[in-house]
Amino acid sequence: MLLVRGLLVAALLGVIGASESPAEDAGPKVPPPEPPDAPAGQAEPAEAPATKRTLTLRKDRDGALSGRWIVVSGGATTEKEIKAADLSALKLDFAEAAKLLDSAGGVDVKVAAGLANVVSTSRTESNGRRKTVITAGPKETTLEERRGSELRLRVVTRKSDGVEIVEHEAPSLDALKKLDAAAGKEFQEKQAGGGAGPIQIRAGGVPPQMQQLFINRGFAAGGVDRTIRGYFRGAELQIVENAEAGIVMTITRSADGRPKPEEYTAKDLKDLERQSVEAAALYRRFTGEE
Repeated sequence: MLLVRGLLVAALLGVIGASESPAEDAGPKVPPPEPPDAPAGQAEPAEAPATKRTLTLRKDRDGALSGRWIVVSGGATTEKEIKAADLSALKLDFAEAAKLLDSAGGVDVKVAAGLANVVSTSRTESNGRRKTVITAGPKETTLEERRGSELRLRVVTRKSDGVEIVEHEAPSLDALKKLDAAAGKEFQEKQAGGGAGPIQIRAGGVPPQMQQLFINRGFAAGGVDRTIRGYFRGAELQIVENAEAGIVMTITRSADGRPKPEEYTAKDLKDLERQSVEAAALYRRFTGEE
């Protein structure tokens, strides 16, 4: 009896073991398929399309804003009419247009009275990105690029009742020219020549005491180097600015037939004003900064 039970248990264990182990005669294993080889000469991802944004905005006396917002990109054109009670409403209903407006300095006219014919050029370069700003009275042109790519051309024209902003963004000069041939030509010409050498402010419309003002902007280690020279009420003025020294301002007057310079070194305009209210006032007059 015990022998029979032992045989039954052995047989049962054999059946269970057989069910847990794979059958040897199940046939050869099929290896998983190999991933397909990348096609030879595979094309690189297509570059992003160039985009043109145009914002025309008018500001009424009560602060209400009206105008048009046009975006051209990838062959498609989107156009919207703008009506907003104020700037807050513009940001809420037309966020992209408000962002462009804010980056361009807002809607208020900021051209100083009597300086409508002033022309200046500045150029900066940092981390491979070059930026040129050309100001001609109420019109400001900004050009940016990073080693021939990531191009941006922005033209801001300020008017007595508003502003017009036209901005182009493109991955390359060819893409910009394809979108807008005139804009591509303007970018190429101004980026090549903008900011080179001293820039003279044109005398037409400029107060007589400022007709001899010169602005020269170039490069400095770590930031913009700006030098402004001019004359005001018999005094010779020079302002030198860079990231390391801050503001170095020299006012030279004649005393007993000899030049008598006064020099101020300040980290910023507030620091300059603490040293000399007159120097700070002249700084504001010649730079237009507050």
